[in-house]
Amino acid sequence: MDSGMTINYIILAVVGTLTILWLLYNIVIVKKIHASNKIRKRRTLASGTVDKDDYLQKSLTLIEGSSSKPYKDETLYNILKNSHLSTQDTLFNLNYLLDEMLNFLKIHYRVPGLEIVFDIDTDVPVMLRGNAGLVSQLLINLFEHAVLASKIGVVDLQISVLKQSEKEISLEFKVTDSDKRTNQAELEAKFTDPGISSGSKLSLHVAKLIVEALNGQLLVSAVGGRGNEVTFDLLFKRPSSIEEYHYAQPSPQVAGIKALIVDRDPEASIVLRKLLVPFMPKVVVVQASDFQRSAGKIDRSFGLAIIDQKFLDRKTIENLRTNSELAIVASEGLFDEPQHQLAVDYHISKPFTLERIIETLTIFYGAVSTDKDDVLD
Repeated sequence: MDSGMTINYIILAVVGTLTILWLLYNIVIVKKIHASNKIRKRRTLASGTVDKDDYLQKSLTLIEGSSSKPYKDETLYNILKNSHLSTQDTLFNLNYLLDEMLNFLKIHYRVPGLEIVFDIDTDVPVMLRGNAGLVSQLLINLFEHAVLASKIGVVDLQISVLKQSEKEISLEFKVTDSDKRTNQAELEAKFTDPGISSGSKLSLHVAKLIVEALNGQLLVSAVGGRGNEVTFDLLFKRPSSIEEYHYAQPSPQVAGIKALIVDRDPEASIVLRKLLVPFMPKVVVVQASDFQRSAGKIDRSFGLAIIDQKFLDRKTIENLRTNSELAIVASEGLFDEPQHQLAVDYHISKPFTLERIIETLTIFYGAVSTDKDDVLD
């Protein structure tokens, strides 16, 4: 081979290398530009825990034990089919709602080869006003189907802003699975009226009814060789500027506060925990026996303490007042003396009466749903 041919080969190799590097550079830049408009969260159902990235560490805390849907599909199906559903106007944290959905999935499903990805546009607000219970039920129903249908690959949720005004915002949700076997006709049939009392078809049909009840539109598409897409839009109210400041941007005095619940009744603790989710970064539930063994000692600060009066003595009450921003005592009137009444902010006459606790929280926090269905399973 002469020197001329060698030089030509060298020139071609250099040009080829530079071309490949240029293409790789542009691909990376495009990906970075695209990713800059998203908050991307990856999850796996391979284990019992959910990995948290930096954004989640700052924005939300896992609420352990969310093992059930907000409503039963059968009950909700009858309500949606036979009566008018009034839309609840409840302030809620979208990140908490999504994280509770992940908790439900990780408790009920173990799919080692499946990854869950959230792609949320950065202009999607954290705090929204709407029916959080129905939105949660809708997403759980769709993700249950997507997880079971995919088995392996990725289930992706994209949330973006369709349109917005000063008081309202319309969001588009798109759930994409990795099921490559279902065609368009089969996918549409899964969302039609099943005529049965339970099962996955009922769950998907309920999802469709929820979207319609919330004045949205649901569309399904079987993308050949790639998976299925379920797209729907929902309209939410924007929280007031005061609410956004109070909940999304807490002042240093309330940032990081926790809630402590001590109760004999586990069911009451679960209800209270769900009720407190939008207002507290972390809810600590202490078993009554553990609380008694520790002699009622509270060795860290809590923003809110709700304790059954049976487990309180005067020293513990004083400890509560020192270490808590708000103390609620649920009792049957065991401490009726004025000096004890002054030791707590609010005194509830019956133990853990949900309505009274909601009323009290409304006084203190300014916005709590008064509908028990928002917090009860």
